[in-house]
Amino acid sequence: MRWGYILHIVGIFTFYFGLTMVFPLGFGLYYHDQSVMPLFCSALVTVIIGILLYLLLKGSKSDYITQREGMAIVSIGWAGIGFFGALPFFFMDGGCNFVDAVF
Repeated sequence: MRWGYILHIVGIFTFYFGLTMVFPLGFGLYYHDQSVMPLFCSALVTVIIGILLYLLLKGSKSDYITQREGMAIVSIGWAGIGFFGALPFFFMDGGCNFVDAVF
């Protein structure tokens, strides 16, 4: 399997997931909620890691994806989204540790 290509695609997913964190951030700003800083930090970390994965593994492109690579992209992508989705709970004041935030 081409792990560089797989992580390149996962980096694209991660970047776009970080951009979707802007929507709850906007609602937090509108309602003056205490979730603004945790959401901002989470979005920033997620976007930066997505950009780094994309740029560092940019040279590993391909015209096709095998079934094994497709399954790896989906499973790593879902696990990554779960971990990055836990970041706002982890960064919150009085929040929980990372394992509790994930589960």
